[in-house]
Amino acid sequence: MRSVRHLCLALAALLAAALAIAPPAAARTIKLKVPRFVVPPNTDREVCTFVRVPMSKAYDLGGSVIVNIGGHGSFTTHHFLMWAYEGTDIERFPPKGQLVDSKACLDFGPADTNRRSLLGGAQQPRLETRLPRGLAQQIKPIVSGGHRVAGIILNSHWINGEATPQTAAVKVTLMSAPKHSVRQLLLPVFDVVANGFIKVPPMESKSVSWAWRPGGADYGGSLGGGSYPTGPACVVALTSHMHKRGALFTIDFLNGNTPIECADKGMMCLTATDYRDPPQVQFNPPLLVKVGQGLRYTCTHDNGVNDRPIKMGCEEQAGVVPGVDAATTLFSGHGTTGAAKRCATDADCAGFGTGKCVPANLVFGFTSDDDMCIMPGAWYPANKAGNCDLSGLPLLN
Repeated sequence: MRSVRHLCLALAALLAAALAIAPPAAARTIKLKVPRFVVPPNTDREVCTFVRVPMSKAYDLGGSVIVNIGGHGSFTTHHFLMWAYEGTDIERFPPKGQLVDSKACLDFGPADTNRRSLLGGAQQPRLETRLPRGLAQQIKPIVSGGHRVAGIILNSHWINGEATPQTAAVKVTLMSAPKHSVRQLLLPVFDVVANGFIKVPPMESKSVSWAWRPGGADYGGSLGGGSYPTGPACVVALTSHMHKRGALFTIDFLNGNTPIECADKGMMCLTATDYRDPPQVQFNPPLLVKVGQGLRYTCTHDNGVNDRPIKMGCEEQAGVVPGVDAATTLFSGHGTTGAAKRCATDADCAGFGTGKCVPANLVFGFTSDDDMCIMPGAWYPANKAGNCDLSGLPLLN
């Protein structure tokens, strides 16, 4: 699933990896929305919907405005994400306006989930972004019912900590890049491989890491990750994504397997200690990452050691701590997450396993009570000379 589906906001602000700059008045806009839906008290709800946008030719996306509507108090958005569908089975998606409860839209629509391209997203109430001049993301139309349309998947996940039901919605405005400005197409960094190895026993703290490498093997597709560059890549932005037990996220530049000090590379290393407010590092000029080099991201998760709550889950077998890492469940053919069933008391486990709510392993999962380790960002292919200069490239629009 090469584009990514779930994850969260990190990617969000990021794919727009640019700055909040007002779009030109002449920009062609596309309006999208997630219809209003109810989130029950003291729970999460994640929904997906599909929009077919009439489109005769490719659309060069230059920016967006995303508004998550309804948040207040302990009712907040976990993430909003959107993808363009690029497959050949569009008729398998539901009609416009229909909401489907789903985890990261992995089971939403046709099975070719690797034919989705991440367009961006947001966690905050309102995010306006604009890609740097010369860059755009391209949305390509496909045929549906004899008409050419862009198929857009919208994914909204909210957390309701209030004692009453709450209502949420999302409004999106896509803005085209200026005419005669685009020289290269931007692609998403969305590395999720480290998710597969998260397994933190109760009352422990552990770290996992992986490296995004041009020319490297792409192992993250089955967990929703983006594809790797085949040649030198120009990285324009990076950010982080963890959940509430994520205590530390770092990114290091690698030359081979050797970390290089950020100052020596002329870059800022990303360090995040607050999962709720992930920093965004933007590179101007872009950071050139060659074949043989890479970006290593590391997450440290705390399962009840310091100030993070211990993960509780329903016991499936007596004496066996619940919660299995995603790599094990994936390779054994049992899906993409082995997260323990969430609980607060034994009553939440009635009729399940031993019926006991016990301390559980913290592993990858799609709810806010499980965790993630994801490096979102944005990049474009280097030019023929192997550098990031756009000036000599032909115009694409």
